[in-house]
Amino acid sequence: MRVLSASVVLSSIALGGWLTGAAAQSVDPSMPSAQNSAGGFAGSSENLPPGIIPQPSVDSPGVVVGVTLGELYTDNLMLAPSGRPKQTGWITEIQPFIKSAYSGLRFSGVFDYTLTGYLYEGQSRHNQLAQNLDTHGTLTLLPQHFFLDGSALYGREVVNSELPAGSGTFFLDNNRANVGRGTLSPYWIQELGNVGSAMLRYSYGRVLYNTKGIPAQSNDLLIGTSDITSNAVQFNLVSPKDQKWTWNFGYVDQRIEFDSGRSSRFSIARLGGAVQVRDDVSLLADVGRENKFLADGTVDRLGASFWDAGVEWSNTLNDFKVLVGHRFYGRSYQLSWTRTAALLTTVASYVERPTDLNQQLLGQGTDAIPSLGLPVIPSLREQRVYLM
Repeated sequence: MRVLSASVVLSSIALGGWLTGAAAQSVDPSMPSAQNSAGGFAGSSENLPPGIIPQPSVDSPGVVVGVTLGELYTDNLMLAPSGRPKQTGWITEIQPFIKSAYSGLRFSGVFDYTLTGYLYEGQSRHNQLAQNLDTHGTLTLLPQHFFLDGSALYGREVVNSELPAGSGTFFLDNNRANVGRGTLSPYWIQELGNVGSAMLRYSYGRVLYNTKGIPAQSNDLLIGTSDITSNAVQFNLVSPKDQKWTWNFGYVDQRIEFDSGRSSRFSIARLGGAVQVRDDVSLLADVGRENKFLADGTVDRLGASFWDAGVEWSNTLNDFKVLVGHRFYGRSYQLSWTRTAALLTTVASYVERPTDLNQQLLGQGTDAIPSLGLPVIPSLREQRVYLM
C-alpha cells in the first residue's frame, strides 16, 4: 500500500503574557515541578534562531495562542490496499491552538490544546474535528512534604494495528478512536536524616474510549475494548546520597479494573544496593518479588522472585548502566546510556518489564506518561499483558 501526502501550511501566532524572567518567580526549590507538555525537559526560550517561537514551560511561563491554516493532498484518502481503486483528495486544515504554562509558589503546570478542523473538497459529509489535549500540573499542599500531581490527555489512537492506518488523523481509514485519560496522584515526601528519604504515593487513573467526531465510524469498532479505572500505591525508601554504600527499597501495587468486569494487577517489591569501587564506577544489584503472569491469563501475585546485577559508569559526559539478571520469564537485560554534550544530548535505553496497554496510557510503572500517537503504545485491541 502506497500513500502520498503533501501539505502547505501558514501559521499566525499571537504571544500574550510572556514572562521572560522565570527566575523572578520565587519558587520553593523543593517543589517537584511539572513536566512540559512534551513529557520531557523544558527548553530555554533564549538564543532561539529567528522565526522560532519560544514555547511556554514551567521554567519559562507564558502563553502562546495561534492558528495554523493548511492545504493537504493525498493520493489514497481511504488507505485502499494494493490492487484496489484509490481515492485522491484535497483537504483544508484549520487548526487553532493555545499553549500556556504557569509556575508559582504553590502550583506549576502546563496546558496545551489544539483543535483541528478538516474540510474535505467535494465530500462535506466527511468533515471532522480532531482534538488534542495535554495538561498536567503539581500543587503544593504542604511545602517540602505533601504534593498533588494531576494530568488530563485526549487524542486519537489506532484501534487495530492489523488493519491499514495512516500517520495523519485526516485519513479516512475507519481505524481510529478517541482516547481520554486522567490521573490524580497525591504523595508525601519525608526526610529521615541518616536513614535517607521516603515517598508514599497514591494514584487514581481513568481511561475512556469513544469514536465521537470521527466520520464513518461507530463504537462497534471498539467492541472488546473497555474503559478502565486504575488504583495504585507506591512506596520508596532511599538511603542518603554521596556514600560509598547506598541502598533503596521500593514497592508498587496497581489494580486495573475494567468496566466490563474483569481486572488485572501489577505488583513488585524490590531491594537494591550499590557500592562505589572507583570515583566513576559502581557495582549494582537488585533482588525482589513480582507477579508471575501465567499462560492462561491468570496472575500469581508476588509469586516470582527476581534478581539482577551490573555496573554503572558515570563521568561529566556519560552515564552508562548495564544489568543482567533472571525474572519469571527467563534471562533479563537492562541497558541505559546518556551522553550530555554542549550541543547534543544522546539517550539510549533497553528495558524489559511486564505491562499492558492501559498501564502504559496512564504512565504508571514508567518514567513518563507517553504522548498519544507514539508507536510505543500498541493498538487498542491489545488487551493482554506483554513484555516491554
